[in-house]
Amino acid sequence: YRNLTLLSNLGEIQKISCGDASEHFDGNAMPHPHFVCNNCHKVDDMEMDNLDFLNTLANQKFGGTIEKHQLIFYGKCEKCK
Repeated sequence: YRNLTLLSNLGEIQKISCGDASEHFDGNAMPHPHFVCNNCHKVDDMEMDNLDFLNTLANQKFGGTIEKHQLIFYGKCEKCK
């Protein structure tokens, strides 16, 4: 996990915090949303249009500066549904 954390810190991979006790890593370092299944805990990439507008929207009522975001959807995957 040290090497994965190092790669994450270098921006080569993405570390995903899903709210469970384990760490998840994604080889796709480009910002994109994820889906986490509440039943089997599978983590999937989601293909969606560019969501950079969320940073702008969040900055409108925030005194600081939003630089990035992580978007995770939770539910049941197709297999568990």
